[in-house]
Amino acid sequence: MARLNYPGNSNYQISKHGVETMSDSLRLEMIKFGVGVSIIEPGEYDAATSCSSTGMCKRVKADCEQMWDKASEEVKAVYGKDYFYLPYENMRQYGETGSSSTPNPVLNAIEDALLNVHPKPRYLVDGGSGLIDKTAIMARIDSLLPEYISDFIWSSRTGCYKSPRDQSV
Repeated sequence: MARLNYPGNSNYQISKHGVETMSDSLRLEMIKFGVGVSIIEPGEYDAATSCSSTGMCKRVKADCEQMWDKASEEVKAVYGKDYFYLPYENMRQYGETGSSSTPNPVLNAIEDALLNVHPKPRYLVDGGSGLIDKTAIMARIDSLLPEYISDFIWSSRTGCYKSPRDQSV
């Protein structure tokens, strides 16, 4: 998620960008000492963790409801209810059913990074329960696309492209 800018998920992505930047900087600083630093970037592995568990989904939904209830009428009019519920809807749609239920590919990447004499600087590990991991594919191609195309893709998936009057209240 450090490679993607997804509406409604900025707080999480800021932390991922920070970890990635620190790891990249550390990797460059440690080269002269012969120490390798690798970044492991798992795709969709929510089902292998408790990130999208039933309890976590309930908690996130309750948080969304609380934020909506406490928002001013102006904020509600500008953002719309759908925006407030993006974190919950993302978990509901892409959580346990759309992700890999085993962390083994991630563990294999970590093992390779630790034991390989010349580890990769980055390991983007596809997850997902279907043929493709949409998040990992977008992470690979997002930086290659013109911003107006990637902006359209992400805003279309989240509904953030709609004007305030088109948002449901």
